[in-house]
Amino acid sequence: MPFRIRRGTFGTAVFLLAVIGATGATLWYSEHAQTTGAGVADTSATAGVNTFPGVDFSRDQDANYAAAQGHIWIDLQQFDSYAGAQIVSTGIEVDLVGPPTEAIRALVARDDPQYQGKPISVRYRSVHHSQRQLQVISDRIEVDQGYWRQQGIEPNSWGIDINSNTVQVTLAHYTKAYRDVLLARYGGSDWVSVVPHDVATSEG
Repeated sequence: MPFRIRRGTFGTAVFLLAVIGATGATLWYSEHAQTTGAGVADTSATAGVNTFPGVDFSRDQDANYAAAQGHIWIDLQQFDSYAGAQIVSTGIEVDLVGPPTEAIRALVARDDPQYQGKPISVRYRSVHHSQRQLQVISDRIEVDQGYWRQQGIEPNSWGIDINSNTVQVTLAHYTKAYRDVLLARYGGSDWVSVVPHDVATSEG
């Protein structure tokens, strides 16, 4: 989901670089996007093993491009529990509220992302908020721009940050007081993260 910069948006890069962040107490569910006879994702003992040792999908351009292809990126958005997806070093990471359902596993197996004729590993990360829930917050921030200008606060950009599972707001003139006001309006730090503009730029 793109960050919004005032009235514009960032374009989508062809080369999708993953952002490395702390996982804390995150739950992980990993598997290959392989199918069994029943057409569901393989959860055998080999599931979740990186089938491409030495290949970093987040940095290798050919591998990255292969992982970015296919319908999986669009198809997963139909599920209420979907919270985003990104390319990480071992393959594809899908964020969900709770564990993957059989329907989600079946969709991933059907789409079957591959690189060099072999399935790309897909792992699942359990998070607190779905993409739809966070989009509601992001839309509220956009609607509230007039209000924030009256308060002397002008967010530079805002949008869903997949790594923190929050809506990240960047401020050119960051102060703790501004941060606290934004957090109070949109549900606290569990929903929104507020950072200086130069911090987001250096990390992005």
